[in-house]
Amino acid sequence: MSKNTTVTASEIGDFVFCKRGWWLRQNRKLSEPTEAMIEGKLKHESLARHIEMSKTIQILSLTFFVLGLLCSLLLLVKLCFFP
Repeated sequence: MSKNTTVTASEIGDFVFCKRGWWLRQNRKLSEPTEAMIEGKLKHESLARHIEMSKTIQILSLTFFVLGLLCSLLLLVKLCFFP
């Protein structure tokens, strides 16, 4: 970190997003993104999309599972009480 003891919100965001990128900006004083940084950013974005897709699939799977249980329960009630 620089000699300045103030930490900005954007620095915190950078650190949370990618600790290595934050360190590189602080210690190597990189102002222009390098090719490796651009590639890393693209990989981070791709991973974020995959994580969001996984969350969506998980929610849909759970929803269909619960719907299947409810349908099974209704069928069981129908068969037991209304032959």
